[in-house]
Amino acid sequence: MASTVDIIASPTLHNGTLLDSLWSRATRVASRQLASFAESLVIGFLGDLTRGQLRIITPETIYHFPVEKAMGKVQLASNDVVGDASDMHATITVRSDSFWLRVLATSDLGFAEAYMLREIDVDDLTALFTLFIYNRDALSSVSSLKSCLSYIPTFGAGKLLDLTASLATLNNAKANVTAHYDMSNRMFEAFLSSDMTYSCGLFEKVDEDLIDYRKGGERLGLGPLERAQLRKLRHICNKADIRDGQRVLEIGTGWGSFSILAATLYKCTIDTITLSEQQAALARERIARAGLQNCIRVHVVDYRNLPSNWEGQFDRFVSIEMMEHVGAEYMNTYWGMVDWALKKNGAGVIQVSTIPDARIKAYGKDVDFIQKWIFPGAFVPSAGILLSTLNSGSQGRLVVESVGNIGPHYSRTLREWRRRFLTSFESVVVPELQEQYGVSSVECETFKRKWNYYLRVPPFASIDSC
Repeated sequence: MASTVDIIASPTLHNGTLLDSLWSRATRVASRQLASFAESLVIGFLGDLTRGQLRIITPETIYHFPVEKAMGKVQLASNDVVGDASDMHATITVRSDSFWLRVLATSDLGFAEAYMLREIDVDDLTALFTLFIYNRDALSSVSSLKSCLSYIPTFGAGKLLDLTASLATLNNAKANVTAHYDMSNRMFEAFLSSDMTYSCGLFEKVDEDLIDYRKGGERLGLGPLERAQLRKLRHICNKADIRDGQRVLEIGTGWGSFSILAATLYKCTIDTITLSEQQAALARERIARAGLQNCIRVHVVDYRNLPSNWEGQFDRFVSIEMMEHVGAEYMNTYWGMVDWALKKNGAGVIQVSTIPDARIKAYGKDVDFIQKWIFPGAFVPSAGILLSTLNSGSQGRLVVESVGNIGPHYSRTLREWRRRFLTSFESVVVPELQEQYGVSSVECETFKRKWNYYLRVPPFASIDSC
């Protein structure tokens, strides 16, 4: 039986972190006076909120933000009036004083952990995220205070340890992948499309689910998520210009959906690599069921340790949402290996989530909810970093032909995953967690809230380039 710490606790370091230990100690000895002080500071920062309507309910009082509003309109310092404030409204119910200390110390990460650990309830996470996004500039003082607190040993030591653990070294990379992808194939089957594609899809209509638009029956027996993933995989095949007889390198196997489709559509051979033992095992099963075991070879190997006889052997390469696991310090190495493996006239496609270049400096200084609790070692690059490292890592031999933005489709993909996850949680996920990890009902609820939060986090933009 696997340890519950892999599922319920932070996967960073795969054994809890120094920050977690210090935090537990601090909250045990914290007095009501300290919590009250933290509450007053956080409420003071929220006084800068100008858009939307936020209500915070505590045992003693109810706070409303913005503090001053008239007729649903909010007047900004620039004298511009922004839309109807009733368009965005959310309620936070505080169950534990630890919430205030978490938010004061680690802002957005602290908020996420408070939600996950049932220290707060939120009536509408999506609305709350939207409200915070629109008020990002006004609430920047919270992050500034967090930066100051990081210099205090109790708050700062764990951050350094977390950041060290997140480095995508050869030693860490395997453990980082195992912490997420090797939890349970059955659990992932509960919410992914039937082809087990764990990346952004391409939908015919991004907001179709929100307006409850329905067509008569499902075409080809496929639901909207299945159609979106099939459309995305075909799009990547077309962008890569895969042809009969070519040899293709895929970095990041997943559960084999791309390789199976590409080998089915084209008479090509595919070498696909992964660090996940469970993904590799199921991918091989699915490949065998499709009768493609002679066309597709699954290798459990790090991209930095490819066989020496692969040099210059590949006509095409594809990598779908794997680069987020490479790490800032290894981007040049990644592109260097791609250049090393491709033939001189080779080409490829990547699909990767990105963040704006303007935010990359601040992003790289801290560990967020996704990096600590979902994808340890993850680093979401900016478009600028992708382009500069592609050039330097390949010594100018790799060039970008085109770039496309599919960011809006990620919101829809997450909604589809979340609906499936919540629908099948009691019937599939809970029994699987209890069988594999022996978790309690309380731990199952924590796991559910963690994944509900993850599947509601506003996605970064997702781009594909060739």
